[in-house]
Amino acid sequence: MPKKAWYAAVLLIVVVLGLFGCGGGGGGGGTLTPTGTPVNLAAFKAVYIGATTGTQYSFPALVGSDSLGRPWSGSLAVIADGPTTFEGQSVTKRRIQATARLGSGTPVTETTTAYFLASTGLPYKSVTSTGITYIPTTAANIPSTANVGDFGELGTYSGSDGTTESATWSLAPGINGASKLSFSSAIKSGSTIVSAEVDTFTLDPNGGVLGLEVSVTISGVTVNMAGSKN
Repeated sequence: MPKKAWYAAVLLIVVVLGLFGCGGGGGGGGTLTPTGTPVNLAAFKAVYIGATTGTQYSFPALVGSDSLGRPWSGSLAVIADGPTTFEGQSVTKRRIQATARLGSGTPVTETTTAYFLASTGLPYKSVTSTGITYIPTTAANIPSTANVGDFGELGTYSGSDGTTESATWSLAPGINGASKLSFSSAIKSGSTIVSAEVDTFTLDPNGGVLGLEVSVTISGVTVNMAGSKN
C-alpha cells in the first residue's frame, strides 16, 4: 500500500482511539471476581467527563500487533481540564491524546476533545484535531457505581463527516477483586461499519485504573495494543 494510504490507516486508528479510547491490562492466575460485586466508578467517571483537572491516566508504552502479524506501538493520555464554558454552555472538558505507530513508520498523533454538560454529566460534543465533530443524538454515560456483570448504553452520535457512532459499556470480572470496564463502539457510514473498537480498563478493587488494552478493527484488520498505566 502506498505510504499515504498507510498514513491514513494509522491516522484512522488514532482517531478511533480518541473517541472512547482507554482500556486495561492485567491478568495472570487467581480467582475471578464474583458477578454482582459492587464497584465504585465515581473517581473514574470524574476523569471520564473531565470534571477533575490534570493528566489523570497516562499509558506511555502501548505495544502489540495486528491480525496480519505486523508490530504496532503507541501511547495514550487522558487529560481532564475541568469546568469551562463552550458554545455558551457550562461544560466540563476532557482531552484524549493518542499516538500510534505501525512498525518503524512515522508515529501519528490525534487529540480528541470532549465536552460534557456540567449539570448532568451527559455528552455535549466531541471534536477531533482532524476537524470531525460528533454530536449526540441520544446521550448516556456510565454510572457512578455498578456491579460486576452490569452493562448499558453510551448513546449514539452523528459525525460531521456523515458517519454515525454508537457505543456501550460493560463491567466484567477481573482477577482477585479486580474488574474490567469495557467501552465498545462502532462507526458506520450508512449501513457499512467503518471501524469497531473495544477498550477495556482493568480496575483494582477500589476502582483505580491499572492498565490499558485496545482492540480496533478497520477494513478487516484488527490492531491490539496493551500497556500499563504510568
